[in-house]
Amino acid sequence: MEIFCYKDIQADSIDDLLKLISDKVSEVMGYSRDSIYELLRERESLSPTAIGRGVLLPHTRLDSITTHYILIFMLRGEIPYKTPDGSPIRLVFCIISPSDSKTEYLRLVANIVRILKEDTLYNQIFMAEDEQALKGLIADMLRSRGVES
Repeated sequence: MEIFCYKDIQADSIDDLLKLISDKVSEVMGYSRDSIYELLRERESLSPTAIGRGVLLPHTRLDSITTHYILIFMLRGEIPYKTPDGSPIRLVFCIISPSDSKTEYLRLVANIVRILKEDTLYNQIFMAEDEQALKGLIADMLRSRGVES
């Protein structure tokens, strides 16, 4: 599993945010920016991935990869969006997983949702000093749930 963290990200809309995410995914994976954008946009239009508490959890699976990628984006501001609790988006966990690992993929998504629903862990994410500290924190949180990085 590969974890990448980005703090102080500026985006004015969900579409801008999905483009920015696609740019970063393309950088770290060498995958087509446009292909990633289309997959994430299509997934978001079919069923929005906002889970409440200001969190967006876009996710997809790809044939051509062999490891899970988690990209975390902490926004500088907030983006209004249809969320279960009405809170604007300010934190994004993007998960890109291999197509042939459905069980691991679902387990990873479920564990991230559980982490984000726990007040103490949720608050620790926002208190991380920098990207490296955030990456270590998330890796530790997942490891404590049996998800190895």
